[in-house]
Amino acid sequence: MSIQRIYINHNEFQPTEGLVLVRPIELKKEEVSSGGIITEIRKESVIERPTYGEVLAVGKDCLNANIGQIVFWDMQSGLDLQFEDDKLMLIRDKTIIGIKK
Repeated sequence: MSIQRIYINHNEFQPTEGLVLVRPIELKKEEVSSGGIITEIRKESVIERPTYGEVLAVGKDCLNANIGQIVFWDMQSGLDLQFEDDKLMLIRDKTIIGIKK
């Protein structure tokens, strides 16, 4: 996975038409039972790349997302960006497959 470095803070970045800037939500690699027992999730069932996150900025004419929403996208989508203050993803509006209610 290649990460593109951006030498500004994320709040100074405005996506262009049809693009959405999201903060990925990391996937769990272990679970804790109600009794406090920690169990590791099988490696083959853990997706290595995040597939959902919080929308931070949207480009012009984006129909599928609004700032603050949690959105889901397909596993192959997105460009990983390392800003001065955060590690985020830029995805195409068309690749959003759902929104958290």
